[in-house]
Amino acid sequence: MPDSDGLRSAFMQLANAVKGLDEIPIAEFANRLHNKARYNPVNRSLFKYIEFAPEYNPLGECDSHSQYLDADDAAEGLLSRLAMSCVGQATSDVDDHLDTHKIKRCIRVDNAEVRYNEVKCFLMSFCLLEHIDAKLKSLHQPSLQDLFKVPGFREYALETMQNENFIKKEVVVDIWNGNHLFSISMILLSVYFQSDIHSFPAYGHQFSNEITYRILTAWSYNTWTQHTQGDDERTDMMIEFFGKVATIAYTPQSSKRMAQPTPTFDVTKHFYSMIIDSEGRSGDSNYVAALKSSLVRMDGREPVINEWKSHCDALASYFKINLQPKWRNGIIDAFKAKDTNNILDWMSRSQDREENLYHEAPDIRIILDSPWDLSIVNGSVGPILATGTIILLSTGQMCPVEDISDNHSLLAEHEESQEISGSRCIAINAEVSFVSFNGEQPFATPGQVFHTSTGLRAVDPRAAQAANPFQRVGQLAAGHIIYRRNGSKYENVEIKSIEKTSATVQTVYSISPGGRQQNYHANGYLITENDPNQTLHSASESMRKIPERKRIALLRGCEELYSMFLRYDEKTIRERLNLEILNPYAEPDIVKFKSFPAESDKNLATSDGSRPSTRRGKAMQLDRIQRRFELSAHEPTHLPASYHLPELVLIDGCLVADDEVIMRSAHDLHARTFKWTRELQDQQLFEHGILQIFHEGISGHGSVYLTTDSNPMHVSEDGIIPFEAHARSLARGVRYATAAVEDDGFHELETYKLILDKSIWPPDMDKNKPEDPMEIGELKNGFWNPGDGTTVPAIRFPTLDTLRDQINKESGQNLDTLYRTECVTLQDDTFRGTVRFHRASMIPFISNSGEDISKLYDVQFPDLSLTLELPVLFQEFYMDLDIFGGNNVGALYEYDPTKRAMKGNRHFLKAESTDLDALSNLRSKVSRAFATFSQPGVTASSLPSRQPASITDVLIKNVKPTLELLLKFASYEEKSVHTTSQTLISNMMYYHMDQGDREKFTSRSKPDNLPLSLADNLPTKLKDFFHDKYAPAFLCRSISSFEKYSKKFTDTEKKKLWYWWEGNGDKCLSQSQEYNDINNLTSIEAMRILYSKEFDAFFDSAEGPVKWAQKLKAKLEQDAIMNYFLQDPIKHGGNAINRECCVMNTLAPSEDFADEWFTKIVDYAGQIGMDYPYIDEDTKIAGQWLNDSMLDLIIKILLDDPSITAEVKDTLSKDIEAFEKANGLDQTLTAEKRANNILVRQGIFLAEAPKWFTAIGNGLAKAFGGTRLFQWLGQAFDKVSQKIPRKIPGMKYMKGISTLVMAAFYVGMIATNMVGLIKNWAVLKPDQKATVILETLKIATDGVSYAIDKFKSFKDNPTTKAVDHLQAESLNQGTERALRESSQDLRDMSEKINGEGGFHDSVAEHVGTAETPTAVSGEEVWNEKIQDPAKNVPPGGEVTTKQFSISGKILKGLNIALGIGVTIAMTFTLAREWNSLTTPGKIIQTLVVIVQALTVILDVIDLGAAAGLWAVTGTMAVALPIVGAVLAVVGVVLMIIGFFVNMYKSNPPPDPVADYIKKNQPLIAKFNTAPDPKLQYSVSTTRVTPGVVTSITIEAVNNSSKDVEIKNSRITLLSGDDDTCLFAEANKFHLVGDDSSSKNDEDYTYVTPDELVDANLPTPSQLGTTSIYYQYDLRLAGPKKKGESSLQSLVLKPAARVRSVWTGIINKKGSDKDHTSSTIDIVETFTNQDKSHVPFSLVRG
Repeated sequence: MPDSDGLRSAFMQLANAVKGLDEIPIAEFANRLHNKARYNPVNRSLFKYIEFAPEYNPLGECDSHSQYLDADDAAEGLLSRLAMSCVGQATSDVDDHLDTHKIKRCIRVDNAEVRYNEVKCFLMSFCLLEHIDAKLKSLHQPSLQDLFKVPGFREYALETMQNENFIKKEVVVDIWNGNHLFSISMILLSVYFQSDIHSFPAYGHQFSNEITYRILTAWSYNTWTQHTQGDDERTDMMIEFFGKVATIAYTPQSSKRMAQPTPTFDVTKHFYSMIIDSEGRSGDSNYVAALKSSLVRMDGREPVINEWKSHCDALASYFKINLQPKWRNGIIDAFKAKDTNNILDWMSRSQDREENLYHEAPDIRIILDSPWDLSIVNGSVGPILATGTIILLSTGQMCPVEDISDNHSLLAEHEESQEISGSRCIAINAEVSFVSFNGEQPFATPGQVFHTSTGLRAVDPRAAQAANPFQRVGQLAAGHIIYRRNGSKYENVEIKSIEKTSATVQTVYSISPGGRQQNYHANGYLITENDPNQTLHSASESMRKIPERKRIALLRGCEELYSMFLRYDEKTIRERLNLEILNPYAEPDIVKFKSFPAESDKNLATSDGSRPSTRRGKAMQLDRIQRRFELSAHEPTHLPASYHLPELVLIDGCLVADDEVIMRSAHDLHARTFKWTRELQDQQLFEHGILQIFHEGISGHGSVYLTTDSNPMHVSEDGIIPFEAHARSLARGVRYATAAVEDDGFHELETYKLILDKSIWPPDMDKNKPEDPMEIGELKNGFWNPGDGTTVPAIRFPTLDTLRDQINKESGQNLDTLYRTECVTLQDDTFRGTVRFHRASMIPFISNSGEDISKLYDVQFPDLSLTLELPVLFQEFYMDLDIFGGNNVGALYEYDPTKRAMKGNRHFLKAESTDLDALSNLRSKVSRAFATFSQPGVTASSLPSRQPASITDVLIKNVKPTLELLLKFASYEEKSVHTTSQTLISNMMYYHMDQGDREKFTSRSKPDNLPLSLADNLPTKLKDFFHDKYAPAFLCRSISSFEKYSKKFTDTEKKKLWYWWEGNGDKCLSQSQEYNDINNLTSIEAMRILYSKEFDAFFDSAEGPVKWAQKLKAKLEQDAIMNYFLQDPIKHGGNAINRECCVMNTLAPSEDFADEWFTKIVDYAGQIGMDYPYIDEDTKIAGQWLNDSMLDLIIKILLDDPSITAEVKDTLSKDIEAFEKANGLDQTLTAEKRANNILVRQGIFLAEAPKWFTAIGNGLAKAFGGTRLFQWLGQAFDKVSQKIPRKIPGMKYMKGISTLVMAAFYVGMIATNMVGLIKNWAVLKPDQKATVILETLKIATDGVSYAIDKFKSFKDNPTTKAVDHLQAESLNQGTERALRESSQDLRDMSEKINGEGGFHDSVAEHVGTAETPTAVSGEEVWNEKIQDPAKNVPPGGEVTTKQFSISGKILKGLNIALGIGVTIAMTFTLAREWNSLTTPGKIIQTLVVIVQALTVILDVIDLGAAAGLWAVTGTMAVALPIVGAVLAVVGVVLMIIGFFVNMYKSNPPPDPVADYIKKNQPLIAKFNTAPDPKLQYSVSTTRVTPGVVTSITIEAVNNSSKDVEIKNSRITLLSGDDDTCLFAEANKFHLVGDDSSSKNDEDYTYVTPDELVDANLPTPSQLGTTSIYYQYDLRLAGPKKKGESSLQSLVLKPAARVRSVWTGIINKKGSDKDHTSSTIDIVETFTNQDKSHVPFSLVRG
């Protein structure tokens, strides 16, 4: 501790510095506060509109965006108040015509003014502290913070300020000099050293308790006694002086109940009145008398005294005059831009802040109403009531809603009258509809939430949850019971009917109850406000009530949080949890859950109307399932006598067992379980059960346990009865459902009547009801179960099933299904069923629709004598079945062969359930049962007495192995697997690294929770890899990123380190077998750790895990299952294809099941491709193929080739002989010569035929445009035969051979351009082309062999009659079957022509374009002209859409299925066969390409990228975390980036680092040398100014003498609040074109010149564990070709240059030198996928 002399010296230095202060630069500090308030988090969504003021940094640091003042974070709260008040005042100046959402009504401008004045009082003291610190810094003296930390200094300073010597020498001198700044500053410092600056200045009577009051009182009394006593003039001067000094420390109590700048005279009078009161009780009476006399004399000088403005007043005045206009103009601009979402974001954040600041004083808040209430302006979802609605008051009186005022107190719920004060009612004009019950007067919007006996419900729960995403709201429908107040009691009202008005513009009213109460009464009914802020507050209060230890135990019980506990210690988690639930400033970002209605949106009173065409799938919510379930015991013989498993009904989150409502039940939404306890009175037993429902809501599993005890404490394993559950029709029961099972295993659950609007539905038009209705049949919803217990969702369109059956019966065909289906549960819990009529092309030829398709409706089939009429000829329809009931809408697309994918005009489609009455009856039964126990506002299910026995929790642990469990794997969560896998790798490194290194250079201890297989039992080779290479490289790379030690590495060493981690060289990590093995091990171990309960059942089973994996693989290859996974691979929990492959790999890691499944996936894609006509008019390839394949086929037939079935060979052989005879050809020659002679004789035909491979451009009737395969080929042969000028004798005999080779051509084109089995037909060698031709010919001939009789008739007759067209369709069906059964042969073919690994490589190259992919939309498109380039084509799909009439959406789906499949297959190939592979590096490079494409087409933003370390890149880590091994593919180690950024933030590495670097330089020397970049890169500056909008240009130039071609350059930079970030937190960059007028504006980036370069900027990844920052990865490449979506390679001629320009606000300066630099990383990717690296370091400061 310093001695007294040292303390005295330090204090005198400080005092002298303060005496030398210049006047406070009010203008500069006002600018500083403006800039900081502009960046305050509460204002983060609006700052871009508010102009920046001139920068002022008194301490020399550019920190305008930080929320610190004088290094104190307490300023953040004050700055938030300033931002709120500035925006609040600015909003009042917005013209009403701009305020279309009536936002101004929710803001109290007068309160904003008061709050503005309040905060300026507080902020002035921080400004003065910075002013003092700046003076100290200029004198090279210790800062105030330094002095504060000196032991004893604060006590010494406070004591000295009050001693007589200090007052005499310093304060009195200040008085006579007429200066106040010294004394004001010392008063401020007294508070600072007292650690009480956060409540400065003091308000009202609290001042008398402050140190400042004691010091000022001592100063005044000492001055009077020693210097002014007896001298009235000098006493007056003293009082006036100390009154002015007091203005910094004291604000008298005001009518506003908060600190306000106060005139100097008022402060003086109040201050001395306090002294007089105090001294008058026990003090110096002479002093009191002197003070009183002086104040009387000074009354006449009040105006003069008030001419002196306090510093607070001066600051507030300057800000208002000079800076408030910037806020005004900015907010007006925000309203002009219609940026309502960001304005609402400000309101929401401000409201949350005010809730904490002024909880007890709501009348002084700026935001009067929740921003969520603003949704009522457009008639959306708020608590809106109609004129005349009666509101119950706490007095018992009734008042119309339009007469409610702020003075009214409302009646809340419960038997005792509960009063709600502080309520508000707003009148608004809006377009809304209203609902009523049982024929009463409509009064509430469909989104209004009501209390029912089974919980909160609304007629439109989707609208209600849009308003409050944190509150579960169920469907309110007929059968529910709501509560109506009648006098002092409630009566139960059962809803029999719900009426709804049409939406009209009218005056409506919104009531917001005061305080925390949400419930009140409208027309007597108990309703709730449904405010999300109140819901969150209730949840937080509930969490606070749970003891801390129990909170952690609760979290530990969540399996999904396993990886969190694995990565973080319990103390960290506990502290973070406490911070989030106890910190009043912890505010959820709730605005992101709801988008404000667009200006053009109409009829938003409910969520009726058309829905988006594409939405990401998810699981059906448990409490919204309305199904009956049949339970089947695993071992029926173990059931007790006279006991049977119950038939369960799930409805409204409640359970009914054997028609008895179970009152002791509960459900867990996350675990997807229902638990129950019920008494079996006949058997004197209690049944305890649990049922887990899988994600689609059609199956599940569980257990029951029978006891004589209603609440048993223990469970005997022998008594548990496991069962499986399968859905049955809710309305008809199990008996009907069993009878309704169709032959193919389809189980009907619900039936809907389809109503079509015959009028065309134009684009950009909403519809919710048909204008010209027409019934078109029924749609059946259900599932497919082949009898083995496995299920997948399925739908049926019986009209087409009947059509098929009648066609087969009347024409002797054997056609299978005429349509394909797709089923998916969407984000909003809607179930979407899609029907694609893939055989629609035959209808015009067999019906009265005709070749010109002149008839679309009521199509008849007179030539076939069918009794059925097809209601409408369509190509596709989808129906969204709303599980909330009633609002089932979709769209139907006409069959139009002139349009791409045959999708013509769109029509509105509606479905009406046929089961509503049965549902209402069940709902009524449940509601009545619960009403017996429920109370208004309290449901029976929440009562402890209604809970099931606690032992039901453990029953689900008794899992029995089934295929359904493996197929659904309900608990799987992709992020958890991925994060756990990478955490295991991290822990393995710390476990196996050198102990000394771990202790010296990290803060981690040796992990003690690693599985043995990854710890001591890890193979020695992998232990050595971690110890000798991985860990040292990790530490070196981390250390090299730390500025202090970066210079100790040579540039070559740093390049080698980078290249080892991220390059593709043969010695890089990505091509390391050890790392590949490690990832495979950890991915398996992660699955076992996370899902031990599930896997243990299979590992312990009699069959064993491999057998189960084999069964699963066989199941996955079935058509219905394949369709389920591949039509929509991204399901609940993540990537469903990956999930099943991970399951198989965990069960059987040595088997190739994933790869075998992929072979079937390719076949599936090919089958889908065959649904679409060939449309390419280019005849070159077709002509060559026709000649070669016909020659080959004839030779094979003549040589009796065994690959062709005997019947096909026999019939074609006869045709050949007949043709030869007709043309006099020598049949004694060799097969080759005979074949050549036939081709010569057919020359004219062969020259003309290639023009007829497609119907396009040949002037034929409309219907021909949709024909495919034999359906068209028969027509084509007939047309060509008629067209050739000179008739060829016996040409009719060649129809069979000609159509077969043309069909083989189609198969070949599908194999080439639909699924990518052949990379490029044009560059194949003759023997390779022959291989392809022979394989496709085999498929074509096998196809006709399945319908040989149809083929014989087809080839011998012209295709003119209906039956001829049906025979052609049968041949198409046979070809599809042959393709399906040739998957392995096609794979072998691909391997043969492409070389080792060619099958995988070729498909991957097809899906993953060699160019740079860009994002494509997945929206529905229709009426696309075939001749026009297809829309929304996935990367590299342009060739496919040129050859086939397929839509971009369908092709995107196929590419996703192929891409995921091939990625997984190649990954597992790497994991298992590394040693046997000759080119593992080639596989890795191929995977890099496909991963980049999948990142784009998978719409990764929908998958949730902000998951900490799970999402550190814009590549594989976000888009497709397949298994751990895939990380090797892209050369990215997830834990590294976050670790590099955060490793040394707080604790710099110790000095031994230098020795460590030296020790590991030999290791680095062995790494590959990174290739040099082909372009020369530069950056416009290496030093940037923090807080200033800056443009940074990265330039690439070709300095060579030759053209340079690269695939792309990836420019990576960070923005956010971390010290490593270049740009500030709030920046959200937008990529615009070179010609954009905004390209140089803040938050924009562009590349130039556009004739040479283009770019792709994916959504940035949100990174960080201790801070939040965003990683931008801009890929700079060549411009797109016309009509294509991919960027081409970047090609620059000598001296050519391209630039990337980024404009944004530079991040703050770091905490020290080592944290003030940022990096721009450039990774140049060559055309061979290798990489080079160019980093630039920019200093901020």
